Amino acid sequence: RSDLSHVLLVERRFEEAKAQADSALALDPVNLKYQIFRAVVYLGAGDLDSGQAQAEAVLRAVPNHPVALSILGVVSDLQGRPDETVRYVEGMLRGDGYQPEADLLRRTFAERGLRAAMKAAAGSLVRVAATQFVPPTEIASLYEFARDTARALDWLERGLARREPNLPYINAMGEEDFLRGQP
Repeated sequence: RSDLSHVLLVERRFEEAKAQADSALALDPVNLKYQIFRAVVYLGAGDLDSGQAQAEAVLRAVPNHPVALSILGVVSDLQGRPDETVRYVEGMLRGDGYQPEADLLRRTFAERGLRAAMKAAAGSLVRVAATQFVPPTEIASLYEFARDTARALDWLERGLARREPNLPYINAMGEEDFLRGQP
C-alpha cells in the first residue's frame, strides 16, 4: 500500500495516494516511514493542515527528521509564516550537516528577510557543492523558497542530469507552484 501510494503521489493522483497512505498507516500506525510519507501525500494534495499535523507527529518521535522539517518549512512558507519557515529550514540544514549555511540563513533573515536569507543559504551551498556533493534538489529548494526561478530551474536540471532520486517529489510538493509554466 505504501509503495502504491508512492507511485500515485508521483503521478499526482492525490486522492488515491491519500487513501493508500491512510490504509498503510492503519496497518502499522507506528511506522515512521508510513507516517512521513502520509505527510508528503497530504501536502502534495494541498491539505496543508493534515500534512502539517502528520509532520509534527513525526517530529515528536524524531525531533530532527529532515523530511518533516522540510514539509513544515513548505507549509509555513505557503501560509505566510516566515519566522517558522526559517526555523524549520534552519533545522533541516543543521540536520544535513550544513551548520555555516544554517547560521547564515538565521543571520540574513534577521537583517534582510526571508527571501534574501534563502538566497544567501543557497549561494553558500553552491560554493560547498564545488568541493563536495550536495543534492541539487536541496539547493533548488532553497532557491524556490527565495523565489529565484532561474536558479531553481538550473539546479533542478542538474538534479535531472545526475538522476537524483529526490527529483520526482518536487512535482508532488506544494513548493514548486511558482515554477509551473516555466519552459
